Amino acid sequence: MRSEGIDSGESYVWCITATATQLRQHLEHGRATPQEVAMERRIARALCALISIIAVFTTRAADAPQPLVLLKSGDYASLDHQLNALQAEYETGRATEEQLYTGFRQLYEDSTANERYFSAWVQAYPNSYAAHLARGTYYYRMAWFIRGEEYLRTTPRSQVNSMTEYLSAARPDLLASMELTAKPYLSALYMLNVTQLNGSEGDHRYWFKEGMRIDPTNTKVRVRYMETLRPRWGGSYVEMQDFLAQTRRQSSDPQLLARLEILIHHDQAEDAMQADENSATKGSSQAVFDEWKKVIDLSEIAQEDPSDRALAAYMRAASDLNMKADLDRGVALLAKRNIDDGWSLERIAWALIQQHRDADALPSLRKAAALSQPWSQFVLGKTLYDGCPELNIKADQQAGLAWIQRSARLCHREATQFLTSHGLPPGCDSEQATGFVTGWLSSAWGRGLATAAVVVLLLTLAKIRRRPLLG
Repeated sequence: MRSEGIDSGESYVWCITATATQLRQHLEHGRATPQEVAMERRIARALCALISIIAVFTTRAADAPQPLVLLKSGDYASLDHQLNALQAEYETGRATEEQLYTGFRQLYEDSTANERYFSAWVQAYPNSYAAHLARGTYYYRMAWFIRGEEYLRTTPRSQVNSMTEYLSAARPDLLASMELTAKPYLSALYMLNVTQLNGSEGDHRYWFKEGMRIDPTNTKVRVRYMETLRPRWGGSYVEMQDFLAQTRRQSSDPQLLARLEILIHHDQAEDAMQADENSATKGSSQAVFDEWKKVIDLSEIAQEDPSDRALAAYMRAASDLNMKADLDRGVALLAKRNIDDGWSLERIAWALIQQHRDADALPSLRKAAALSQPWSQFVLGKTLYDGCPELNIKADQQAGLAWIQRSARLCHREATQFLTSHGLPPGCDSEQATGFVTGWLSSAWGRGLATAAVVVLLLTLAKIRRRPLLG
């Protein structure tokens, strides 16, 4: 195989030389007639020419500077040309909505330090569509980053104020960009995003209609508008179902329809989790499993990966109902991604441990522990403290105790009890644990996990089952 960076001339010469050598060997060994060799040589030359053309485009793509690199290096001329050219290709149908979106997304990282680069770009090219769109989008993304993922009622006022300031900065640029090109589709999309964070239902509808006017076959504006209809944003399931039905009348695209329907079942799954948590049959509700399974099924139709949270909750529900085929399906999906969300990792580990698949659970358990999930820290610590021959883990009381103490500092009950029973200070740091524990216990299955962990631990200590990962 040739190394990367081969130019078109090199690729053609190398291809012709290699082919000629092989054809000569065929002729010398009587595996082909002279006429056949001549025909194969003509075919080889055509194929080699094609290879050289591919090499040109591959090299150009690899060598093309990324937008963020151009932005930070101050090469605003190249950046402006590159992204306005992409916009022009979209407007003439040579670039798709997804390619346009992806091209501009390469500009962004959540850093306050980058504001000066976007402002310098706008100053250098005050009438550039790409420059105004890019800066407006940057401000929107920073607003979302500052706000965080929590419900608005639990978000600190300082973060809300910063979010509002960034949104106020985003609007003028995005509105200005609407006048600077023929099809300002991304401008309408990001204005819809802005109004989702701080706007009315009328604002949502206006920018949805603008996006549909600009690109009637779009996907992203439709999906974002569906998000504004979610109950958590002040909408309702009736509105979501009505919009899904409306879209079905307009489009038969299965991927688009699946992406919209995922949002409905994702929220209904969350509702089912909470309802199940409040019932007498914690962790065994068929409705929880059914809704998450729909999310996973629809994700396949949409040809996109389900969220980490959806995958984790699906695996947990499958484990609770002893749906082994579905748990296997979750494990297969898990192998294709690198999850770094502690909440999800902990539930994946729990699901696998319940099914006595300790070896499969161990990687997720270790990562969840490293991400300060107290239950995982305690379970990993107990496993290391006692050792687990089935996993070739030798007892290491010092290492195990370190994890148990970390769990205890977050006031995990089993960890503090363990330390007390061994004559050690419990080490609960209530100030450190307050924020984490409050969020964890208020989430679906948080209390169920804590209760069930006690039960499993007692079973282990009683040696009712073999020594598992739960030690």
